[in-house]
Amino acid sequence: MKKIIIAGALLVSLSAFAGQPQPLKHISFETYKDKVAGGWAGKMIGVEYGAAFEFVHDNELFDGEVPWDKAKVKEALANDDLYAQMSFMMVIDSLGLICPASEVAASLANARFELCHANRMARRNYWRGIMPPLSGNPKYNMHADDIDFQIESDFAGFINPGMPQTAERLCNRLGHIMNYGDGVYGGMFVAAMHTQAFFGSNVETVIRQALKSIPAKSQYAQCVREILAGYKQHPDDWRKTWKAFTDKWGETDICVPNHPFNEDAKFNGAYVVLALLYGNGDMEKTMEIAVRCGQDTDCNAATAAGVLGVMKGYAALDSESKKYIEEVADKDFIYTNYTFHKAIDRCFQYAKENVQKNGGRLESDAFLIREQQPTALYPLEQSFPNIRYSYETVVTQPADWSFKGDWKDFVIGRGDNSVFKNSVTPGDECTLTFTGKAILLEGYCHNNGGMAKVYLDGKYIKTIDFYYREEAGIYLGNRAHLYHELNLTPGKHTLRLVTVGDKNPKSTGNNVWVERAMIYK
Repeated sequence: MKKIIIAGALLVSLSAFAGQPQPLKHISFETYKDKVAGGWAGKMIGVEYGAAFEFVHDNELFDGEVPWDKAKVKEALANDDLYAQMSFMMVIDSLGLICPASEVAASLANARFELCHANRMARRNYWRGIMPPLSGNPKYNMHADDIDFQIESDFAGFINPGMPQTAERLCNRLGHIMNYGDGVYGGMFVAAMHTQAFFGSNVETVIRQALKSIPAKSQYAQCVREILAGYKQHPDDWRKTWKAFTDKWGETDICVPNHPFNEDAKFNGAYVVLALLYGNGDMEKTMEIAVRCGQDTDCNAATAAGVLGVMKGYAALDSESKKYIEEVADKDFIYTNYTFHKAIDRCFQYAKENVQKNGGRLESDAFLIREQQPTALYPLEQSFPNIRYSYETVVTQPADWSFKGDWKDFVIGRGDNSVFKNSVTPGDECTLTFTGKAILLEGYCHNNGGMAKVYLDGKYIKTIDFYYREEAGIYLGNRAHLYHELNLTPGKHTLRLVTVGDKNPKSTGNNVWVERAMIYK
């Protein structure tokens, strides 16, 4: 009986405790601004530290010298890792934090800057009337798992200190403009690391907490866990962890499977985690490891340095880098009306709004934040669960391709010497016979592009518009995606293009360009 009474008293005690609000997290305005400044500065420093090595070393380690002229940080004013997400913030400045994704998509579609990969496909989709979230869906975007949103999501964490769920909701809305599945989870994970970094001083803890914000069964989460396991097994040898991971995951890029160039978010995100863990809180060591891992080095070094920048704060960064940042701190990042100082201030204003909306409050000089537990709020998405790369076929392979009409060879040049087939005559035909479950047709688009009808196994599917306001498709790793189909019956199929006389009203010509197809099994 005595045990029952004690147990009952304990239950009442626990119930009373559970019903009470948890203590609010305190962070002074001064500390918050210092940490956000550190985050933006880290992005600027990291992106320029890694810029010279971007896609120089693909699926191979780099062990040479990493020269670093800290004055180059000033060049970050012209880097897309910064100005792209600041352009998102400019839309929020006009329409508020709950602005629809379609408005941000419109801004991205009509922005003056050039886009690549998932962002470029989102722009093309917007012009075709495909709005988010479909614009990032693999049905319309083969770049769904690419790195784009991962490098544009930092601000979502900056404006949500200690509030990963609110950051995750913002990322879910904006990330589907250009990505899906692991591509969106990359942005959620990075933003979540920033939300944790405001109050965390241990890198591994920040990573493990942020990991809870994405579905545990996602491949992105699996990649992060494998790096964490490698770190536990080889805490003093990052190269062993790098090799084991790269050997297993080095061919995950569904868009460029025929090339070591890898834009996959989870693959590059794993390198970010590796650099953070083995960098052990040292900014330059962390960036150096990110560069030595290879692939998208400027983005990965920037993401890792941004997380450390929030953890450490601007005041703790090296004085020489800060000297050069201060020289440009009131100059606009290109294509934006944002400066370094304005970015800090706008984050501060949005943080005040988010803190109050989510159960916290403001004191005269501090935030009192209702801390949120990181959790995956959305069901699992998988972009390409049922296909794997099989082979590629190029237009110079007559066994697979046949052409009727006035097709001519076309070479872009300027370092891209691949042969395309080009037609400007209505009624010309291009036929490809292939064996597989899915196909991605690649080529080129420009402001003098025309149109062609697509037939699959004799059935009309759609009309491709080859118009794009600027050159799109130069270099093998960045070809224009013309058409894809993911759910064919496995077996032999025939794809036929027929050029037509119609063209986009904005186009100055009727050019159609085809270069290769990727076949999946």
